[in-house]
This record gives sequence, structure tokens and C-alpha cells, in this order.
Amino acid sequence: MELPLVVGVDGSDSSLQAVDWAVDEAARLGLPLRLVHASLWERATRDAARP
Repeated sequence: MELPLVVGVDGSDSSLQAVDWAVDEAARLGLPLRLVHASLWERATRDAARP
């Protein structure tokens, strides 16, 4: 089993450019591609949950 090409994606323009590059590179090398999404996690508070 070959290791995948891994690219991180956070929605920024530069990360989307990295995805474009990774898709082409993985296809060229015959490798699986793994996309890893990152985002900020905001903790919900009790007050925020109330209507």
C-alpha cells in the first residue's frame, strides 16, 4: 500500500491552490490523495444557546 499525498485545506485561497496542485501531482504519481480540513472550533456557551 502506498502512502497518500496529504494536503491541508482551510478554505483560504492558498490552501485551495494547494489542493489543485495536489490533485494533479497525485494523478501524475498514481498516488491516493487525502484532504485534511481544518477550521476554528468555537465552543458554544449556555447563553448563546438560549433564544
